[in-house]
Amino acid sequence: MLKVVRPKTTMGQQGTKFVNTIGRYPEGYNARVHGPYSPAVFYGKKDTPFTQVKLEELPKWIGRRRFTPTAMASAFSRAIHRYHGKYIRVRRAGPRPFYFHWWMLTDITSTINEKSIFSFEFEQHGTHTNLNSDLILT
Repeated sequence: MLKVVRPKTTMGQQGTKFVNTIGRYPEGYNARVHGPYSPAVFYGKKDTPFTQVKLEELPKWIGRRRFTPTAMASAFSRAIHRYHGKYIRVRRAGPRPFYFHWWMLTDITSTINEKSIFSFEFEQHGTHTNLNSDLILT
């Protein structure tokens, strides 16, 4: 009889591991140490800022980064929370929130429609055709 060997982890188990992290505090957060939770703060180990990294230390510094989808989503979320806390959720924001949402809307729609926006081809000088050539003026 043929024995079926199954892997230790399956996509479903990995998916549930990812789903179990949604809505929870980050791993490094401790309420007694950090105080009230802020989604704009990274609660992991402190590292050298990128602007202070020397060229010879750059490969080691990049090696300490996490490039998983969860880490990227967390970094993007922290950046959005920092921006909102600094510019959007203030007492006298003025028109800034409207500009931000307008910019996001135009950026998303131009990304979606990029193929149709930049689908034209350049013509060589002197080889263009008259656009109204099918109209006969009498």
